[in-house]
Amino acid sequence: MGASCILVQIDDKNVVLDSGIRMKGSDPLPSFRCIQELGGVDVFFASHAHLDHTGSLPVISREYPAARIYMTHATKALESSF
Repeated sequence: MGASCILVQIDDKNVVLDSGIRMKGSDPLPSFRCIQELGGVDVFFASHAHLDHTGSLPVISREYPAARIYMTHATKALESSF
């Protein structure tokens, strides 16, 4: 369980909802292969600040620095690096 990450294409934009990590197991990150093959991330939405939904956001923001990131003020307060 964990590592929630959903990719949706809307009007030629790649929109990612959440990008978490797995708290247990040898591979904590979701597979980003599909995102890479489809051209990266244009927009990112964080549903809430649990690690299984935002834990790999630093990877997304580093790999796709032009991607717009959206989250609530409460989530942003907990994700202080964004």
